[in-house]
Amino acid sequence: MTAGRGVVHSERIPEDIRAAGHVVEGIQMWLAAPADREAGDPGFRHYPAADLPVVASPGARFRVLASAFLERVSPVQTEMPTLCVAGDLAAGAALPLTADVEELAVYVASGALDLAGQPLTAGYLAVLDPQEARCLPAHTTAPRA
Repeated sequence: MTAGRGVVHSERIPEDIRAAGHVVEGIQMWLAAPADREAGDPGFRHYPAADLPVVASPGARFRVLASAFLERVSPVQTEMPTLCVAGDLAAGAALPLTADVEELAVYVASGALDLAGQPLTAGYLAVLDPQEARCLPAHTTAPRA
């Protein structure tokens, strides 16, 4: 979604899902547009999950939401270069990180990660130095990152 000069939106969980007591989780990522495009046309485009490439290795399965990661390229268009991946990392597995970015952050939705000996648990975000980060190892619990 591009907010531009005016988009109003809300997330509504359908009544049947609420009545059944299903847990619904979501994460939103908002990015600032370049200054010369802040007041541009609003817009929305849906990308089905099937259109987003998957990176998989033993114990790791990640979907590339935006940009390119480990030779997989997402069709999602962004206003500026943005890398975003989401997925699962099994206990004991590791995910190689790209160092070709200006900023690098990891958010743990559930489970825990070990970042250079420091645990990162669910609900926390770590901002990493992209020049030093080379690998993201999982803790003893299976996280969703």
